Amino acid sequence: MSKPGPAGGEWAPADSDQPPRRKRRANSSNSWLVYVVGGFAAVFLLGCLLIGGGVAIYFAVRGAASPESQLIGHWEIDPDYVKQVTKNDPAGPLAANLIGGFTFDFNSDHTFKMSMVFQFDGKWQVTGRNGNTLNVTLVPRIFGMDAEPAHATFVMLDKDHFEFEAPPQKTMTGKGRYRRVGTGR
Repeated sequence: MSKPGPAGGEWAPADSDQPPRRKRRANSSNSWLVYVVGGFAAVFLLGCLLIGGGVAIYFAVRGAASPESQLIGHWEIDPDYVKQVTKNDPAGPLAANLIGGFTFDFNSDHTFKMSMVFQFDGKWQVTGRNGNTLNVTLVPRIFGMDAEPAHATFVMLDKDHFEFEAPPQKTMTGKGRYRRVGTGR
């Protein structure tokens, strides 16, 4: 027969050779397991949030257009700009033919070709940005040698149009509105 033990437990029978044992409570021994599993779950969820956030930021930044990528492509003088400039000019047809063939080609390897009365090639680099205005340094090659760098401003009107202005300099001057080849108005 068992005797009541301390704290509500029972003692083993008196006629047994084994020392008396106390029965365990089921709730007290498993509580640490709940805390450990909960801790691992919290760490796992936090890790998933951090990794997911990092991946989302990576793809958001990757998709953003860099200043350089905005210029890459083949550009021609905008015909509407030619009409606007030559409208009140007595030499309208001559001026229209002269500026009508102006083009820019900006390549991803930071080389360019430009046709403005002469054909130039050279290197380019975006040196500053303020909103949709890009400051670009152009280093034209003349007779196979790098000329003095020219500084130009490109105002990106949208992804297919920009306004170009290079104040008078030793190697380059110009102004105009350009559109990406293959795009209409």
